[in-house]
Amino acid sequence: MPGFKETVQLAWSAPSTHTQQDHSINHKLKATALGLKSWSKSLFSDCKLQLLMALDVILQLDITQESRDLSFEERNLRADLKRRVKGLAALERSRKRQASRIRYLREGDANTKFFHLRVNARKRKNHILRLKHNDGWAVTHEEKDKLIFDHFCQALGRPPPRQLDFNWEALNLTSHSLEDLDLRGGYVIAIDPLQRILEEATSSGFLHAMPGDLTGPRISLYADDAAIFLTPTVHDLDGLANILQQFGEVTGLVTNVAKSSITPIQCSNVDLDGILANFPAVTVPFPIKYLGLPISLGRLKRADLQPYIDKAVARLNPWKGRFLNRAGCTALVKLVLSSMPIFLLTALKADKGILKAFAKISRGMRWACQETVSGGKCKVNWQKVCRPKELGGLEILDLEKISRALRLRWLWYEWTAPEKPWVGSETPIDASDLALFNAATTVTIGDGAKASFWSSSWINGTPPKDLAPLIYVASKRKNRTVRDALEGHNWVADILVEAFTIDHMEQYVRLWDLLSAVQLSPGTEDSIVWTLTPNGCYTASSAYKAQFFPALPCSFGNIVWKPWPPPKCHFFAWLAVQNRLWTADRLAKRGWPHQPSCQLCRCSPETARHLLFECRFSKRIWIAAASWLDCPDLIRCLGAGRSRVLDYWHAIAKTPTSSPKGLRTAIMLISWEIWKERNERVFNNKSSLPLVVMQKIKDEGKDWVLAGAKNLADLIG
Repeated sequence: MPGFKETVQLAWSAPSTHTQQDHSINHKLKATALGLKSWSKSLFSDCKLQLLMALDVILQLDITQESRDLSFEERNLRADLKRRVKGLAALERSRKRQASRIRYLREGDANTKFFHLRVNARKRKNHILRLKHNDGWAVTHEEKDKLIFDHFCQALGRPPPRQLDFNWEALNLTSHSLEDLDLRGGYVIAIDPLQRILEEATSSGFLHAMPGDLTGPRISLYADDAAIFLTPTVHDLDGLANILQQFGEVTGLVTNVAKSSITPIQCSNVDLDGILANFPAVTVPFPIKYLGLPISLGRLKRADLQPYIDKAVARLNPWKGRFLNRAGCTALVKLVLSSMPIFLLTALKADKGILKAFAKISRGMRWACQETVSGGKCKVNWQKVCRPKELGGLEILDLEKISRALRLRWLWYEWTAPEKPWVGSETPIDASDLALFNAATTVTIGDGAKASFWSSSWINGTPPKDLAPLIYVASKRKNRTVRDALEGHNWVADILVEAFTIDHMEQYVRLWDLLSAVQLSPGTEDSIVWTLTPNGCYTASSAYKAQFFPALPCSFGNIVWKPWPPPKCHFFAWLAVQNRLWTADRLAKRGWPHQPSCQLCRCSPETARHLLFECRFSKRIWIAAASWLDCPDLIRCLGAGRSRVLDYWHAIAKTPTSSPKGLRTAIMLISWEIWKERNERVFNNKSSLPLVVMQKIKDEGKDWVLAGAKNLADLIG
């Protein structure tokens, strides 16, 4: 490397004011280190430019060699440049490694974009870099866009003039503004007349009306997926085929009958083969899949939802987890697996077996990067892992709780959007969902036509069934509205009790007194407020967090999640403060192989508390760290007598210092390096002196500062 020997020689021969030999050598080493630091900066700054220039000259010489022989000087230049490229490439590789480490510390597995790029590194990117056109290439987005558009216009051509059109006046459709119309909006306008055509065909007798008491829409449309309900007769099927054919001729949206399917509903006494003779669609029995959801006439079986579990297993391949640390696996579970069943859980009430299967996959990937995992490898109870961070968990979604929170939107929309077509139909709500909804809402009575008398929270924010539970049980009509129940005191007439006890009478009188002050307001609708948000509107997040109300806040949130370390150190601290590290005492409880004594001092039994704070090896590191951090009072916190790691952590964090936030980051850094030293001795049979470990702490601290640990920078300078 050019200038290396000269820089070392100049720094080593610089005059020193020290007279003692050891001080003089120390001065020379410091001067040499500073000189090499300045030399490396100048070298690395030009390294990439020199490398590119050398490669370009070599390329030009290779091109020249194809047409003539190189001269002696040119061959020597090429050989010298090849040797030079090797050195420059090594320097560039070192620079990139350091830069990537700083970026990893800064972003790590907590950054969604960086995380997904890392996990999906082997997946081919769906991006067209360039397109060949005649003798040139289209590289910009505009050029590629125009080239693709011209190609398909030439290949597909323009449709012929339409021979048919709609009778727009008869359809009586809402007019739309065509300004700033996108592709999706244009499709909606084109497909919208189909619903009106089917309604007109039904009213004119061209199609039979919906059987029985069914009053819902005949067709369900979303994008290009359409579900049409039809009476199983030859007349109706031929009429539908004629409508779809003419609709395609007008709009160009032609129905592909070969890809369509027919699912019979209670058609056991109908000759379907004869009816479908002229309609070549495939007959598919229930359950079917529509808009990504399984649909069945009865209760869905476990086998009907198994494809969703198989999809999750295929997505969380174990080989991906092996390239990630524990914090990365946590992000993988939170961002990928937890989001996959959300759509399913919003629309359906999934069986508990399905939820347990998803939780089993999440637990296996989280703790062991496997599809399944035994209980021995799970360091923390899964119910606690799924809690929010302020309650001591990792904020992995509890699927049972989030599914209940998502289902509450059905009840909310029944109140706030009664115009939705599904209102009045059966919804996937159970008694627990209704109880949570009533507890999270307050109803203000207007005319009483919408609120439920027993279930809605309309008496001082409390439902009557909680005020008078015995009367509620005795009532034979529990679905009355407030207006219906109060009219003529119908709620009293509904009470049916064989033995009317004193408790019944007490609750009856109390409820009667409360209801006597209620005055309905005809013409004013009942209103509802969601009490868990400031704006009074439902959110799934607030409904999810409300289900954790019985849990107490944890005492380690500020010291684990507030400091700035890489995500893996957050996870290490989360385990350490709960005494969930695999130290000898916990390995002994499991009956697993272990060394009973501490691997740092080899004197005392190994526990997390002893290893991090009470061991004489660790104390020497903490004493050196007190000097490095300029916190002399820190040493007083290391005395024995504290029973938990969390107690030591709190005591050290309260030490007077210029930067309390920086001190909490430093505590995590020092504990992390002590744990790494312990693992080096256990698994790699390598040991280091306390001074060496302290130097590692200082070097790692500098990297953390470069990566963004501003509070730590305020502490160590």
